[in-house]
Amino acid sequence: MIEFVSDLKPRLMAHRCGDALERRPLASMLKLLALGERPLARDCYEPGHFTASGIVASPDGDALLMIHHAKLRLWLQPGGHLEPGDSTVVDTVAREVAEETGLRDVDWGDGAIVHVDIHRIPAQRGEPDHEHYDVRIAGRANSWKVRAESDATDVRWWPLAEISPETSDASVVRALMAGSHYLARGRSGPLARFGGLGFTGE
Repeated sequence: MIEFVSDLKPRLMAHRCGDALERRPLASMLKLLALGERPLARDCYEPGHFTASGIVASPDGDALLMIHHAKLRLWLQPGGHLEPGDSTVVDTVAREVAEETGLRDVDWGDGAIVHVDIHRIPAQRGEPDHEHYDVRIAGRANSWKVRAESDATDVRWWPLAEISPETSDASVVRALMAGSHYLARGRSGPLARFGGLGFTGE
């Protein structure tokens, strides 16, 4: 997966943190990636491994795609582990979105990273607790048709006005805001208004 390392490193280096909470995770990711391919594997538990997820806006920009995760029991953006056939971050995110929601018609633009986060995953099914070094990219769907598959017990287009820390994890909300801000550049309407809420774009 050396191609993936070559794709991910410049994307991380080009990423502009949206707030101070991203700076430490970004630095940790660059340090971990310096170890080479090993942190890309899902059985790398110390300290953890890379994952990737997608912030997907609906065709009209009024909602974001969310799944209810079977293991974590939270509403999250779709995403997951890297696979040996993935050469780029976009490859991973596009595959995971398709696997979990059935949605394949998404415009991922330039595939720029819009948010990064490191979060703890509890021990389960013989796996020790470990960290996910999650990189997030944003895209706009060209279709409304979705269905829950794989790790998702439910999937829905979540109206922007209803997204808050009460409905999902706080780090997920920050990621959604960052993705919305990125997708809303040069646009007007609900997506642009949501993207500006609390996101500094430092």
